[in-house]
Amino acid sequence: MQKPRVLVVEDEALIRALIVETLIDAGFDVEEAGNSDSAARMLEADGYRLLVTDVHMPGALDGIGLARLAHVTDPQMPVIVVTGRPDVLGRLNGSGIRGTSLAKPFKLAELVRVVSRFVRPA
Repeated sequence: MQKPRVLVVEDEALIRALIVETLIDAGFDVEEAGNSDSAARMLEADGYRLLVTDVHMPGALDGIGLARLAHVTDPQMPVIVVTGRPDVLGRLNGSGIRGTSLAKPFKLAELVRVVSRFVRPA
């Protein structure tokens, strides 16, 4: 059985490494990006089953813009938006984007539970 591919986008290297390692240990095939420009190029490739993205990061898009791009690329791809400022999540209302949000700080076990609601690990 093929592991579901997840794209993790987070500009803080330590947080990104923790998320990536946790999801790999949970049975996911994880790729990572440290900014929205790299992530946007990666999303052009087919095959991601889920996007986990921070809101505030370097690049042309913020996490909300990246979520919208993922939705255009694959309308069925769920997006988990991670942020320390949940007030920005209102920008997703009415967008049709499938997914949810996690407020920083969060427990890594909570992240795995949320990701697993949308895609099953191998």
